Formats: sequence, C-alpha cells, structure tokens
Amino acid sequence: MQCTALLPALIWPDSDLPDIYHDLPLPNLQWLLGRARRTPEPLTLEGWLQRQLGLPAALPVAALTAAIDGLQVDGVLLRADPVHLQVNMEQLLLVPGDAIGIEQDDADPLIATLNRHFADDGLTFYAPQPQRWYVALRQAAAVEHVPLAQVAGNDIHRHLPQGPDALHWHGWLNEIQMLLYTHPANDAREQRGQPPINSVWFWGGGELPPAGDWPWAQTCGDQLLLRALARHAGTACQPLPQRADAWLQQLTGDKALLLLDQLQTPALYGDAYQWRESLKQLDREWFGPLRQALQQGRIGELELIAPGAIRASIGGSARWQFWRRPLPLSALAHSLNQTK
Repeated sequence: MQCTALLPALIWPDSDLPDIYHDLPLPNLQWLLGRARRTPEPLTLEGWLQRQLGLPAALPVAALTAAIDGLQVDGVLLRADPVHLQVNMEQLLLVPGDAIGIEQDDADPLIATLNRHFADDGLTFYAPQPQRWYVALRQAAAVEHVPLAQVAGNDIHRHLPQGPDALHWHGWLNEIQMLLYTHPANDAREQRGQPPINSVWFWGGGELPPAGDWPWAQTCGDQLLLRALARHAGTACQPLPQRADAWLQQLTGDKALLLLDQLQTPALYGDAYQWRESLKQLDREWFGPLRQALQQGRIGELELIAPGAIRASIGGSARWQFWRRPLPLSALAHSLNQTK
C-alpha cells in the first residue's frame, strides 16, 4: 500500500516569524521527516492535483463545485464569492466569506439586488450556498481571474482581473461595491457586529475537461475541490475521520490519497495559536498512527507532501534506519527559507 498525505500549510507562510516553531513537540512528524527522502515540491495544492490528473492549468472550479451544489445553468459560469474588503492604509485587504459568518438570509437579498442591477449586462448571480456564490454570463470574456485563495489576506489591487476585457470587470467590481456598501442587509450585519459583505471575487471560470482516470483506489478528505474533482471522475471521496486509526481500518487497494487540511485556514488568517494547536493534534491523531502503520508494514510507502514546499517519501525500510535522526520542523523550515 502506497499512501500519499497532502499537508497544505505544513510550513508557516511567514518566514519572519521563526518563533512559531519554538517549543512545538512533534515527535511523530519529526521521526517521519528524519527517515524520509526529501525533495522540493514547488506546486500549489491545486497545481499538484492538476498534474496528477492531467488537467488544464486553469481549473474550472466554478463548473466543478456547481455540480456538488446542485446548480445547473446555461452560459459561462464563474465563482463570484462574497467577501469583506478591509481598508488598511491605502490597501483593500480581502477577507473570504467563510471567515465572516454568512447565512442564507444575508445572501438572498444581496443576490436579488445584484440580479436587478446587472440584468441588462447579461449577468445572473446565484447563491446555492451562503458562502459560495456564482455568476453566469452569456458569453466568455477575454479576461483572467486570480483564484480566491491566492488573494485572501492580501491587497486586491495587485490581483485584479487582467486581459483585454479587464477594465470592464474592474467597472463591474466598483458597481458591486457601491451597491453592497449601502445595502440594508449589510446594515443589519453591522448592527449585529458582523463585517459587511461589501464585494464579490470573480474566479474559477472555464469548461469542464473530459473525466480522466483517478489514480487512487481510495480518497479521503473534506476539501470541496478534492470532492468535486473526485465526483467529476466518477469516484468517491470519503469524509475525513477524526483519527488515522479509523481511516487505516478501511484502507483498500494499492494507492490511497489523504488530504489533511487542518492547518490551511489558521495559516491563511495568520492564527498562529490555532495553527500550532492543529499541528500538535495532527501529530497525535494522524502522524503517530501513520508512523506505527509504516513500522508494522501495514503501509509500504508513505509520502508526505507539503504543497509549495517539500515532498518527503518514507519507505518500509525506514523502520530499520536507526542512525537517521528526527528532523525538527523548525530545521526543515529554515532550510527551505535558505533556498528561496
């Protein structure tokens, strides 16, 4: 059995905060990293999945996730996710909708207003989930959009749409921000002490590619994109159990894919305390049982992949390599920062 575990945000994104690793006990992860063959992994999580599945560089995220959301519409589909733009000096920092507590009662009146205003422009907005919105266009535009995850926590001005039709989209974004700024639904949110939904972020357009072969006999993870890709390929993606023990008991086939994304959200929002606590929990509940399964021969090879950072491959023979010392995560992060 070959097991691949994807670990987005295993390395804290801010290299100027080295103390993030201080007094962080991770005995099982350190053992695995110390016994592993380590090579760079420059691709993002999305890029890694694209490469494994042979998909185009720009994933049609809107079309993929719309299938899970039960949304079937005509025209060109993009995500138009609700966001909060936070003013910081001369910057507009983007805070994704899943961080500001959006309910369907918030989304519905805002969607209705957008649809009334943009009817003549051929834009139709949908909110099948309160934190996941879409827009359908009559025809494709010559424009490129930046994925939401790349903009979250950053100034939007450096990530605005690009291309021949970009100025048109810039104008639409300005209109949307003015419409939402004074909307009664946002007034009500602010009275409740919640940040207003004062913009949307367009991204994830494109047509669905033909479904290819899925290379893993078993797939497990809660992330929406992984679930959507598995659904498109006609295979199942199992929900992530709390501990590795339950997952190991149901392993079948010769290749398994596991997505452990508990570190991603705290890293994205700069929550150092929660990132550390989540990592310690991962070490107890996942890396410990995975290490034991490797030592017992239940897993023949384990790959730990931190997208954008490192690939660590541990074979069954690692259990005998007693001369290889554990590698602290701080040392790994330092070596990665030195090579940038």
